[in-house]
Amino acid sequence: MLMKLNKEVLIAGCLFAANTVFFVEALKLLPPFEHGEPGPAFYPLVLSVIMYMASIKIMLTGLKNKTKIVFNLKDFAVIRPLLMAGATGLFILVFETMGYWISTLLYTFAVAFIFEFGRKYTFGRTLTFCAVIAVAITLSGWLFFDLLFDLHLPKGVL
Repeated sequence: MLMKLNKEVLIAGCLFAANTVFFVEALKLLPPFEHGEPGPAFYPLVLSVIMYMASIKIMLTGLKNKTKIVFNLKDFAVIRPLLMAGATGLFILVFETMGYWISTLLYTFAVAFIFEFGRKYTFGRTLTFCAVIAVAITLSGWLFFDLLFDLHLPKGVL
């Protein structure tokens, strides 16, 4: 069987590689149920497993597709996954140093912007939408972990 490289296969490979870095870093956190409750590694490990399943699904779809890859860096289907991998890697690197609030606000804003840029909204409305999404996700994450499970998130050096 001759495999042809196409966008889906390339994207799945990038997602799989980035997720592997995320997974390895998540394993360095305290075990999920060490004290009988979900620990700091629980949520990242769950997300990582979901990302692995999504990557495999994208890979299988790509392998069924007969088209060859055409690299066009103006195409957001190629750039978005690369930007996501970069943003995720940066988030992992700065999480403890910058703390939960700043790093998560910046990361969720970046993710929203990566997926919303060039869509139906004007640039100003896109920025506003991304800011609202970033605040909502960051606040809900803090409420979930800090208040519900009493897991104190890193405050950072800032």
